[in-house]
Amino acid sequence: MGTFRFAVIGDSHYCTLDGRPLTRRQQGMPALPDYLRYAGMKERVLDKLLAKLAALRPEMLISTGDLIEGGADSALDEAEARRLFMTAVPKLHVAQGTHDCRKPPNEQSYYSFKYDDTVFIILDYINWNERQSSWLRQELEAARDAQHIFAFAHAPLYLWGRHFFDSPWFTQEVRDIFRQHPIDIYFCGHTHNQAISWHSGMLQVKGSAVGYPQMEVVPLERMHALMPSDDNNLFYWGIVEDSAPAFYTVDVAGECLTLRWHSLCGSAELRVAARFARPEILSFPPYLPRI
Repeated sequence: MGTFRFAVIGDSHYCTLDGRPLTRRQQGMPALPDYLRYAGMKERVLDKLLAKLAALRPEMLISTGDLIEGGADSALDEAEARRLFMTAVPKLHVAQGTHDCRKPPNEQSYYSFKYDDTVFIILDYINWNERQSSWLRQELEAARDAQHIFAFAHAPLYLWGRHFFDSPWFTQEVRDIFRQHPIDIYFCGHTHNQAISWHSGMLQVKGSAVGYPQMEVVPLERMHALMPSDDNNLFYWGIVEDSAPAFYTVDVAGECLTLRWHSLCGSAELRVAARFARPEILSFPPYLPRI
């Protein structure tokens, strides 16, 4: 088996201000729309993250959704976002997020592919249905002899912060499927905070590329009540929404996986020495208290 590296990013919310109003009315009151801050993050955050990403030379990049903010000329925003991301990586895959362009009815929005005896599964959280559920079971059954299996979708399966920010149908059904057909890592986003956790052999990695690098790195437990940990559900560390935009890389070397978190304020590292083993934290994000 060879070695290779791939990268994961989520919730980049790429957009410009072209053709967008500077205020909008919400329940009778004027409100500042999210795209005002997201448009400004392109130069202050996203360009810098992609420069760091390009220097690491991953074989591919997978987005866990909300590649764009949407709401105006979404097709143009998506085309521009894809061009921007492709300046940093040779291959881009995107899971369907709540803000992304919807696929046409004749184009399947979920799929799998294989790279160096590793199976990658891209799920569509927005359009989860019985057909996709059946497809996922078949894909995992066919991939049971793979060296590793990685899955990607927009919403978390285990919410450590921003509780109820998910779809119970998707969450419960996918969790049940992964218990029957174990996978190595589930990557997600959606909540705009970040967290690393382990669930009976499966690592969940949650991340976000929007935020303010000048902010204090705020531990997730300072702002949110965490779900209880037990022997099968372990929380390693988390960062509250907007306080440390980042992306992840994974180095695959046989059974061993090395996961690295990359932000503009520092990095962190975790290693899984053997398949489904409990992860070993090698370093924490800067300024984050050790748990």
